[in-house]
Amino acid sequence: MSPLIKSQNPDATCHRKRHALNDKMGFLQRKFYLGDDTLMKLALIFKALMGKKLDLERMDSESAADVISSCINLMYNTLFFDCATQKKTIRKGPPAITPAISPKAFKKYRLYQQVRGRFNKLQTGDTDTEKYESVANFLNENGIIKPSYHKLSNDKKWLSSDVEKITAELINELIAKDNEKFKAKNTSLANADV
Repeated sequence: MSPLIKSQNPDATCHRKRHALNDKMGFLQRKFYLGDDTLMKLALIFKALMGKKLDLERMDSESAADVISSCINLMYNTLFFDCATQKKTIRKGPPAITPAISPKAFKKYRLYQQVRGRFNKLQTGDTDTEKYESVANFLNENGIIKPSYHKLSNDKKWLSSDVEKITAELINELIAKDNEKFKAKNTSLANADV
C-alpha cells in the first residue's frame, strides 16, 4: 500500500495550511447538518449582520462561523448568565461574551478565540508568563495583526503583556463599542437586543 500523496494544488495546499493553523489555535473543523428552516434563519441573520447574501453553494466559512459563534454566545448567555447580577448561573464554563453583530466585532471575538485557544492548548507545565510569551511569538510568526487599542502596547508586534490583556472583559468592552457603532449605522438592528 503506497502512502497518500498530498495534492500540490494551490487550493489544497492553502486549505492544509489554514487547517493546521486553526488547529494550533483551538479552532476545530466539524461537519454538521442544518435543516431548511435553520438555513433560512441563518441566511436572514447572515444578511442582517454581514450585509451580504449567504451563498450556500460557495459559503464563506469564516463569516458563517462568525455568525454561528454569535448565535451560540447569545444562547449561552441566555441560558447560563444572569444579566441582573452579571454572574454565571453555572459553576464551570467559559465566561459570558457579548454576541458580536458587526464585522469589526466579529474580528475582535475571533482574535479572543485565537489568543485564548492557543493559550489553552499549551499544556507544557510552563507558568502563565511563559505561555503569554509563547502565544505572543506564535501570533507574530503567523501574522495575526494586533488591534490598535489604548490598553495594548504601542509596539506593532505582540508582546506577552498584550496577550495577557486579551481577556473576556476587554473583548466584551471592544465588542460592545463596535456593536453600538454598527447599530447606529444600521437602524434595522438599532432596536434588537443582541
